[in-house]
Amino acid sequence: MSQSIGFIYFYPKINYMDVSIIIVNFNSSGYTINCIDSIYKFTKDLSFEIIVVDNQSNPEDVKSLEAHLQNADFTLIKSKENLGFGGGNDLGYQHASGNHLAFVNNDAELTENSLLQLLNYSQSNPKVGCIGLKQVDENGQPFKYSFRQFIDLKYHLFNQKNLLNITATYTNLTYQNPLR
Repeated sequence: MSQSIGFIYFYPKINYMDVSIIIVNFNSSGYTINCIDSIYKFTKDLSFEIIVVDNQSNPEDVKSLEAHLQNADFTLIKSKENLGFGGGNDLGYQHASGNHLAFVNNDAELTENSLLQLLNYSQSNPKVGCIGLKQVDENGQPFKYSFRQFIDLKYHLFNQKNLLNITATYTNLTYQNPLR
């Protein structure tokens, strides 16, 4: 399996290009530029496009992405509002022309030709609808998890050993807008 950093998912479409790579950016153009550069460095033997959706970043961040257009070929879509991660991916999907879609976190950096490996696997296994890569850190060590757990009372009760601190932490909380 691939040693790339980040998750990449493929969803079949019927078009002429092999892969559309969709990256969502929000005030983190440095990560996005590194991600784009790693894609161009390692991706070979397939046709692809890169679509970057900017989720209403600050003007300096957008200028960094626009400046990088001189060095790398990608489509930059500037959203008029912050659509969130899912909405940004959906906006990118609407402009995609690939047979497969790769949703890549902007802090991911490829370390090998992962997209070709995933494309070959997807084409050899047509019943597979979604593929995720093994995530590793900059030292090549696997991540323990790829999401952050919501920190709530249940987390503190079952995952913390010092219950006295938990009581003190929750004693002074006031909920202005309780969930209904």
